[in-house]
Amino acid sequence: PINQVKRIADELIADGHAQQAQLGVTVETLAPNGARIVSVAPGSAAAGAGLQVGDVITKAGTQLVQDSDALVAAINSAAPKSAVTLTVSRGAGAPRPVPVTLGSVDAS
Repeated sequence: PINQVKRIADELIADGHAQQAQLGVTVETLAPNGARIVSVAPGSAAAGAGLQVGDVITKAGTQLVQDSDALVAAINSAAPKSAVTLTVSRGAGAPRPVPVTLGSVDAS
C-alpha cells in the first residue's frame, strides 16, 4: 500500500492526475482461499486474458490471494499497464499461470 500511495502522489505532483491498475472483474471470496470471478467486464484486461466467470484466482504474481480483498490489494498495488501473472483454476482443472497486462482507470 505505501508503494501505491507513493506512485499516485508522484503522478499527482507531476501530472495533476493519477491512474490506478484495473483488472476488470468482480470477485467474491472462496473459502478456504481464493477469489472467485463473478463477472468480467467486456474489453477489460481480464477479458483479454481469457478469464471467465467461475475462475478462481489464488495468486497474483508472488502474492497469495486468500480472499477477494487480497486480490483487490494486489491489483491496486500494481502499476497501470503492468504485466502480472495470475494463478487461476477453472473447474476441476489444475491451477495454471495466466499472464495479464493490467488496464488503468483514473484514481479517485
